[in-house]
Amino acid sequence: MAERERAWTASKAIGRPLKPGLLELQALRNQIARAMGYQSFFALHVADYGMTVDEMMALMNATLEASKPLFDGLHCFAKHALADRFRSPVPKLIPAHWLGNRWAQAWPGLVQGTNLDPLFKDKSPEFIVRTAEDFYVSLDSRAYPRSSGKGRISSRCRPVRHARRTPMPPPGTSTAKATCAHS
Repeated sequence: MAERERAWTASKAIGRPLKPGLLELQALRNQIARAMGYQSFFALHVADYGMTVDEMMALMNATLEASKPLFDGLHCFAKHALADRFRSPVPKLIPAHWLGNRWAQAWPGLVQGTNLDPLFKDKSPEFIVRTAEDFYVSLDSRAYPRSSGKGRISSRCRPVRHARRTPMPPPGTSTAKATCAHS
């Protein structure tokens, strides 16, 4: 545990030397966005969703408010499970060095996983991609571009490797786009 905590603390030390470059990047992005008629780089990205910054922030606040009870319950469960695992008192906040990775993308060992493989053993990769696309389109996302005039999705899907060795896509990246190459 002490080694994990030292690694977590050391990973934060890089922020100071990177700060000047990140501030310059922020200024350049905002400068480009303003030249394109937007108030900021964030406003430029929000415009892709057909929303104003105020509308996006209202949506995000409503989403956070709606998911808060679920988050609070999961957080309570996780901090108790982790405290048991590390034989420590239950903390108010989960220490970062208790997590599987510093972005908290994976929480191995907290609960028994569910094996979904039997549900898909008779399904083709195209069926899985098409069904996933239908789900995201039902949530008001854009459909993937169709392949050259055939009206179907053409895909090459690679199997997902063991979760501990499979890098997670950055936040905001579509999982479908990260695992399948569409043509």
